[in-house]
Amino acid sequence: MAHLAHWSNLATEIICLIFHEARNACRDEAGIQSWEWMELLKVCRTWRNAGLGDPLLWDSMPSIVPDFICNVFWEHYKSNPDKKREMWIRPDDEGKHMTHPICVRAETVHVEMWRDGASSRKGPFWLGTELAPPTNTASRVKHIVLHAGRPIKSLREQYISYRVRTAFHVPTFKGGKDNVSGKMIRIPYTHHIETISFIFYPGRNEQHMHCPWIVGEWLTKFQGIETATVTHMGPSGDRDQWFRKRVERRWLVHDLKRIYFVNCDREAVESLMRLTDLPALEETFWDGKLYNIRLIDGNILFNSVA
Repeated sequence: MAHLAHWSNLATEIICLIFHEARNACRDEAGIQSWEWMELLKVCRTWRNAGLGDPLLWDSMPSIVPDFICNVFWEHYKSNPDKKREMWIRPDDEGKHMTHPICVRAETVHVEMWRDGASSRKGPFWLGTELAPPTNTASRVKHIVLHAGRPIKSLREQYISYRVRTAFHVPTFKGGKDNVSGKMIRIPYTHHIETISFIFYPGRNEQHMHCPWIVGEWLTKFQGIETATVTHMGPSGDRDQWFRKRVERRWLVHDLKRIYFVNCDREAVESLMRLTDLPALEETFWDGKLYNIRLIDGNILFNSVA
């Protein structure tokens, strides 16, 4: 008890610093946030009051939280409604009703690029029919951040992994032509979303996932975005092995104008450029420097712009 008394007598500023350090420590190399830091709210009443009273701790929240955490979020929101909020959609929370005040006020949404198909939704994994409830509409979202999922250790795990965007809804659609069948289809057109980011684990070889294909697939889900950032995209599984037979297809991404590649494997970047059709592309950046990275007449152009 004497030791606990010493911790309880810490200044509020010091306690808040500990909370922030703990929250930062609960984020892995792919940027995925966990929420174990909230256990510190149980240390004592002093720590609880300090943590609940710090607005910087509550601008980034899980998509589903208990009512008392939602109330804390709401009180801080009312004090500073212009501050940017972030929402994290955990795989186990997909298909469930999100906490509405958080969902509709999030400007940045975080979700994993691939999830376990056996646990992330109900029914046969190949149907892809389970969608988030209609109330899970992130109407203010401007930024999408996609994080690498758990390691895929076999072709079977890859086969049942789940990559289709069903975790949340965006409100706008338009008509478009499928670049394979030529048929008119409804496609997501998210003109209000400004950026999309892909964060992989640095140094992790995704031998059973073809990362460039996953990036291209996700880009088609958010047509209208003009800026993408790809970080730590390294070596990944052979495309032919991943699909078991060669698939001749290029992902058509209508409006993407610029791509930033950060600490990426060059071969993976070249594969992405071969897999995507980017008619609006204007600029590509390689580790902060302006580069020409293009597919021209079947060949990859990859050079620095002086």
